[in-house]
Amino acid sequence: SSIDPVSLGSIFLYELPRHDKEFSARFKFAKPSHLLGRSQSHVFIESVVSAKDEIKALEIANSRFNSIDLLTCFFLGDRCLNFSFGILRFHFNLKHNALISHEGGLSLEEEGELTTGDLIDVSKLLCDDSFGDNKSKRSRLIECVLSPKSLMEKRIKNAIEWLGEAYVDSNRSSSYLKSIIGLESLLKMDEKGVINSSIMSSIAEFCAYLQGRSMDDCLIIEQKVKELYGERSKIAHTGASSVSLKNLNEAREFVRDIVLSFVKFVDDREIKTIEDLRSNFRNIKYQNFLGC
Repeated sequence: SSIDPVSLGSIFLYELPRHDKEFSARFKFAKPSHLLGRSQSHVFIESVVSAKDEIKALEIANSRFNSIDLLTCFFLGDRCLNFSFGILRFHFNLKHNALISHEGGLSLEEEGELTTGDLIDVSKLLCDDSFGDNKSKRSRLIECVLSPKSLMEKRIKNAIEWLGEAYVDSNRSSSYLKSIIGLESLLKMDEKGVINSSIMSSIAEFCAYLQGRSMDDCLIIEQKVKELYGERSKIAHTGASSVSLKNLNEAREFVRDIVLSFVKFVDDREIKTIEDLRSNFRNIKYQNFLGC
């Protein structure tokens, strides 16, 4: 419903015929006149890339659209079971058509037919309860996912995408594992080490610091992480496949909250590297121990 095209980082969205003029102006090599001036409404999503040929361009664009898709799932939380934003995937099964503008003219890649269903008003997409009116925080997450500039931003991107995959995976056990992998990709200090009790305890302590507001809170959160890992261990090592929907939803929501808290943590302290992260967390633990 926006007057102007919607921008999500390097992704632009147009509704035709509403944005015919702006859409037409974006094509340098050939005008898609057959798409303009129609009475029926169409939505186009644009990603501008630099590549040797249109096939490579489509490959790069696909990667960006996939990232936006998963970020959308992260924003929507458990509501994303009914919605999907991706231009090339609809409910992660059916694909859309891709229109490619290149020096040779226009190419229309037939990716499959779009089926109608519940749609998202993209102008309101980011108005999520977790963010309130804080548009800068929403923009920050888009920036991390589409163009991460530091190791911490790459961690945030990975965690968001793992959790996005978890929200759309219909297999509960697989979805649960993806949620925990998202948590590990965010908070695991030793990138090469395997998950053991020491690393799990470190992740639990970090979660307690990020989310806890009192000593009791911290103890409850630490226990919660240990329970999450108990379930993870049963799935990974014994092939358990009886994850309840309640436990799955709690795991996904818990990791989602941790991601949001982590973004604020690294931004407030201007943390860019793993060593910065280790140093900050070590200082926090010692300060608490010494009562500083």
